Amino acid sequence: MTRDRKLNRTRWVEAALTVLAVAGFLWLARQLPVGPAASRGAALFLSVLLLGTAAVSVWQYRVMDEFRRERMQKTWALSGYSGFAALTALIVWRTLTWPGLGLPKALAQATPLTFSLAELYLPWVAMILTLLLSTAWLYWRDARGG
Repeated sequence: MTRDRKLNRTRWVEAALTVLAVAGFLWLARQLPVGPAASRGAALFLSVLLLGTAAVSVWQYRVMDEFRRERMQKTWALSGYSGFAALTALIVWRTLTWPGLGLPKALAQATPLTFSLAELYLPWVAMILTLLLSTAWLYWRDARGG
């Protein structure tokens, strides 16, 4: 079987996994507010989705030629850098705006440094956007011959 045919097969599996993920997320959205049974179902769904995504990514990487592997490595590296930068910026920002900063030690210990769930999504969103935009840019650059 040719490399392109193998790669097309992995793309179809990736598309099917994407459809299943969207259906699963819609199911999760209908389960709100989350109870104990829905939480276990959500954890199981997300675990299976994570393992499936990792398996498809490894499968695609093994089928790719060196040119595509290099492109994939670049996009993952860029998304990792952006996520690290966003997480570092979030930690620095929360530390510098922490209400306990500059307080006496006894008061500062009573004031916890907290992060909201919404804030923790910021690095994830930065990584996803960087991955998508860098992949699109590399494809565009390669298509025009640069």
